[in-house]
Amino acid sequence: MQFSPRDIVVLFSGFLGILLAAYLLRHPGTNKRASQWLASFLLLQGLLLLVTVFLYRHILYLHWEQTFRGLFYLESTLLALDGIFLYAYCSVLLLKRSFTWQKLLIHLGLTSIAVAVSLYIYTQSDVMSYFNPTASDRSVSTGLGYCLMQAVRAGYGLLCLQLLGRYRARMSQQFSNLQQRDVTWVFSVIKGFAAYRIGWLLFHGYFTAAAFYSWNMLDYKWWVGGGLFLLDFSWLIMNIGLLYFGLKYSPGFLSLAYDQPSASPTRPEVDHALIQKLETSMTESRLFADPDLRLDDLAAKLRCPTRTVSATINEHYQTNFCEFINRYRIDEAKRLLGNEKRMSVLDISLEVGFNSKSAFNRAFKNSTAMTPLAYRKQIQSDNLQIPA
Repeated sequence: MQFSPRDIVVLFSGFLGILLAAYLLRHPGTNKRASQWLASFLLLQGLLLLVTVFLYRHILYLHWEQTFRGLFYLESTLLALDGIFLYAYCSVLLLKRSFTWQKLLIHLGLTSIAVAVSLYIYTQSDVMSYFNPTASDRSVSTGLGYCLMQAVRAGYGLLCLQLLGRYRARMSQQFSNLQQRDVTWVFSVIKGFAAYRIGWLLFHGYFTAAAFYSWNMLDYKWWVGGGLFLLDFSWLIMNIGLLYFGLKYSPGFLSLAYDQPSASPTRPEVDHALIQKLETSMTESRLFADPDLRLDDLAAKLRCPTRTVSATINEHYQTNFCEFINRYRIDEAKRLLGNEKRMSVLDISLEVGFNSKSAFNRAFKNSTAMTPLAYRKQIQSDNLQIPA
């Protein structure tokens, strides 16, 4: 029996996922809980791909569908667990949540409904005709079952992105610099997995439409084959990236404690004395120049509770802690760009408290709609007034 290039990629990816999971369990790093969930996710991904090879190569072409029909049920179960494990990993890694057995059972209970529906569809339809490009009566209901399971996977991918968005919002409330490589890595990888799941959902949606309208799939075999190969190859790249992130960056990853929302979300009264202290600490003490400044550090210097300082910044300045600090950094950078002509843009960015030139350029452009270099050129041509 011959193997296509896609089969080789799928087999390699499946075995690699299992090996990566074993390696991660052997070398879990400091956050063992997160490493265990990541290893479980990689192991499940590897098994899912190996099951895929048996389904669409051995069964379809050797006609063992009755003997190995249970693999369809196993595939649906693995598809359901796929999203849960990824969400558990993100939850434990980002917000220090202990993804307990109770929470796991809740998620399993919800996804089991989708699994039960898809399994019922498989038992009531001709599953094999759905994947046979020459069949004239391909099963539409089977396609709907696959779309349901892929929708569950895509939904968990979007939940992970929502969790990452909450993490970034929490970071902006507590830290003055957000330029951290580990955050960028985990965002990129999770976005890739979400796109991967949506891609599979669209693929099965196309297959279902083809079955419903009785399209001749042989006319689109190169398009379909190329799409499948791209999806499988992207899975390989994303899993390697996820493991690389897990091993290199997660040991020093700054996870945040998960706080329950307060019972009475009333608007706090503005403390004008605290506002004066805040402005003095920025204009006279120049606390903004510290690239490692945190909300806790500022509250300690002001001798005020952290929640009070955060609420005052949010309420009075209508912004978060990170943007509040960056306002003073940008104002100081404007002054230096006009008065200190010998200082480079990089030197100025470090002087005012940014920890990288790219972060400085992005914050400066968001504030002034121009880059620091363009701002300096306009000052030199007397088109802008230098801040005092």
